[in-house]
Amino acid sequence: MSRQFLIQSFAVLLCPSARSAMAQCFPDSSASWCFFSLDNSAIVHTRMIMGPDPDTVVFGRTFQKVEEYNDAAGNGSWQFVRHYFVRSDSAGQGFVALLDSMQEYLVMDIAAITGDTVHNVLMANTWGVDQMYTIGSVVVDSIVTYTNNDISVTRHYFASPEWGLAFPTSNEMFWQAGIGGSFGPLAIESVVDAFEHVSCLRQQDTYVCSMDFAYPGLPGIPCDCPLDSPLGIENPVTARLVLVSPNPSAGLFTLDARIRSAAIYDAIGIHLFTTNTSRIDLAAYSPGIYHAHVLFENGVSRVQLVVQR
Repeated sequence: MSRQFLIQSFAVLLCPSARSAMAQCFPDSSASWCFFSLDNSAIVHTRMIMGPDPDTVVFGRTFQKVEEYNDAAGNGSWQFVRHYFVRSDSAGQGFVALLDSMQEYLVMDIAAITGDTVHNVLMANTWGVDQMYTIGSVVVDSIVTYTNNDISVTRHYFASPEWGLAFPTSNEMFWQAGIGGSFGPLAIESVVDAFEHVSCLRQQDTYVCSMDFAYPGLPGIPCDCPLDSPLGIENPVTARLVLVSPNPSAGLFTLDARIRSAAIYDAIGIHLFTTNTSRIDLAAYSPGIYHAHVLFENGVSRVQLVVQR
């Protein structure tokens, strides 16, 4: 098929500025977001995955779990970073639950129309382990529907007057019904000396955004964004069972093996500390759920730690 024929088959339509029956913000399962950033000359690849897991009840509401993985070296050395818990409501809004603050936060609003200012939106101002969160306002610049290969998607492009020049390319910062945000659950408020670039957004076997250099942003074009974890789940070389005792505990945990290191994260994936001993001390931290990413001589594992008092 010629490029000329492909171009002629595209339809790009401006969406009218009117509120109507709302579509769902986030998918129900089996979706992936793939993008990369250039940070001080280092390319960091990010893959976010919503698997077919059962619904998760948080604060009495039903959420879906999204996992974030980063490849900071760009050579396939993927690492698990954090979990997100997301949900959609019938009014066109999307939310993320942050377990450490015991609250949920607004992250998108596909009921907004062009020119609307959406207040109290949770955003990220860094990616990676040491992610920071801020709450601010965003303005919807335009609403556009793209149709290609019998697939139609509607995007709310937005920006923040608080960002200045420190935000990704405007045509890559959007909310899209059915997939959430272009960079996963959260908008990127600012990245110093860096830029972010969307590679591919996928909802089950439907590719809803491809940033192919020839046809940037169109749906219906296959792109590289797998639906499975880059770490795998059955690899005996890279994953192993770790026993922890006691678990739950009042804050002191002991692993059953010699380790090289254990990175400890809170329930939303914020890095707390790293230890090179098999004894993990969370006595100074609040009761709740924590995660340890454990590195051995011949493999890695993730374990959940529960602090109860």
